[in-house]
Amino acid sequence: MKNFIRFMLRCFLRLIKIRVAFQMNEADYPAKSIYVSNHVSWLDPVIMFAFLPNDPIFFLHPRLYRNKWLRLFLYKAEVVEYNYMDAADAKKAIELINQNRSCVMFPEGCMTNTGEIMKVYEAPAVIADRTGAVLVPIWISGAEYSPFSETDFHQPHRLFPKIKVRIGMPHDIRMDEKLKKNRDYLRDLTYHQR
Repeated sequence: MKNFIRFMLRCFLRLIKIRVAFQMNEADYPAKSIYVSNHVSWLDPVIMFAFLPNDPIFFLHPRLYRNKWLRLFLYKAEVVEYNYMDAADAKKAIELINQNRSCVMFPEGCMTNTGEIMKVYEAPAVIADRTGAVLVPIWISGAEYSPFSETDFHQPHRLFPKIKVRIGMPHDIRMDEKLKKNRDYLRDLTYHQR
């Protein structure tokens, strides 16, 4: 059933001029991976659900998670509410990814309202370092001109803009051991000075 829904979504999204380009064969993307993407519209998670391999888990900001229309399109996807500032949510994400799963994260946390990149949180890189997962960059362009974006005052909107999604090569992110030791040392030092 899930595969049929994804197939129908792919057909519909291609019909409204959404094009997805992979930089390598879809079947070669590792099962344990974190797809990280810019976040320009409400369509972003739906596009990911339709096209990404390995049936990823979606870690969505509480505002996205609670949107009824978005959940309707993602009702067959595994969706988890995720707050980038909550350590408990990061721990839950690490546990799920350690089950050899892939996931989708939007490092900006929330959707842009200017079309530009918002503040980027380091959570995906930290989780990749802790789990040994690879990071797969995704860039979405054109969706900021759709009625599903929040760039009303910054970008002209069209009913069916041409949307391009580029899915890059996997990158193995490992924090240098020396940096890890320095980070732990600074954390302990700060704790003892309280």
